[in-house]
Amino acid sequence: MSRLVAHLTGLGHRRFGVITTSIRHNDRIAQRLRGATGAIAAAALPAPVVVEMAYTLRDGRTGLRARAPAITAVVCTTDIHAVDALAEARLLGLGVPAPDA
Repeated sequence: MSRLVAHLTGLGHRRFGVITTSIRHNDRIAQRLRGATGAIAAAALPAPVVVEMAYTLRDGRTGLRARAPAITAVVCTTDIHAVDALAEARLLGLGVPAPDA
C-alpha cells in the first residue's frame, strides 16, 4: 500500500480516499489500511477520507460514488472493492489509467 500511495503521489494526487471493509478479526485488512493511511501521513498530505463498507461487490461503487468529488485518488483494501470502484469511476467518467499506463 505504501508503494501504491507513493506512485499515486508521484502522479500528483494529494486528496485520497480509502475504501475498506471492517478490520475486526482481519489482520490483513488492518495492515493494508495502516499502510495506506501511514503512507499518506508520511507524505504530509491531508488525512484520507476512509469509507468502511461491507465486503460486497456493490459496496466499492457506493464507496467511490459517495466520495468522488472530494478526492483525486482512491485505494482499496480489498480486490472486490477495487474492481467495483474502478467500474464506478469509469461510469462516472473519471480518469482511470489503462492497466499498462
